[in-house]
Amino acid sequence: MIFNHFQNLIKLNIPVDWFLTDARVNAIKDCRINTLKELELVGTNDDITCFKTILNIFPNIEILKCENLQNFSLYGILENFKKLKTIRSENFRCETMLFVKLPSLTTLETGFLYPFAMDFLWSKLAEDCPNIENILIEDIGHFKLNDSVRSEFAIIIKNLRHFKNLKTCKILCTPSENTVNGDHDNPENENLQEHPFYKVNIKVNEKTIKISEYFAQNCIEEVRILRETFKDCDITEA
Repeated sequence: MIFNHFQNLIKLNIPVDWFLTDARVNAIKDCRINTLKELELVGTNDDITCFKTILNIFPNIEILKCENLQNFSLYGILENFKKLKTIRSENFRCETMLFVKLPSLTTLETGFLYPFAMDFLWSKLAEDCPNIENILIEDIGHFKLNDSVRSEFAIIIKNLRHFKNLKTCKILCTPSENTVNGDHDNPENENLQEHPFYKVNIKVNEKTIKISEYFAQNCIEEVRILRETFKDCDITEA
């Protein structure tokens, strides 16, 4: 019941793996701290009951940070947090947000996105969280194979048009496999290996979109979609 003695907390970091035993979760389930604005959960976070119980202690959080938001659906959990503006997860699956209606959400950040290669996940996210302004994806997974990364990139780019209030979007990924750069005009370089690097950095208010050289050369259709979606933005390689 130690939480009851900290009624003025604003920011809290909780290790969920070893600290939150079943007994402790049961002991604190009725606590409420209304002042907390930022909550960070460190650890695997694979127990939905534990996750839900902890969040309910802090009904007014504005920032939620987790190592993992990938093991269970967030539907029926996050909708109760009317002030939640920012979600940051080091490991994230878009499908965990399916049907989660969260109009307060303005920022979604992930260090590692597990791709699912389904259009409706992103369009549904935009529909249910219509005020998202900022998206940050620092890496994309699924064995980091180039084909799967490119496929997920294409899906995200295609669905950015659904995010009507988008101000910034930054997506990065370096797949683990090299690709062959076949320069047939120069036999010495015919089998030169290049390491693909995907980058898209959109700043709507600054009217700029910066993309990597590899993305510009190998994702021509996605570049076209970016031009069509963000007509006022200049696209440059950087």
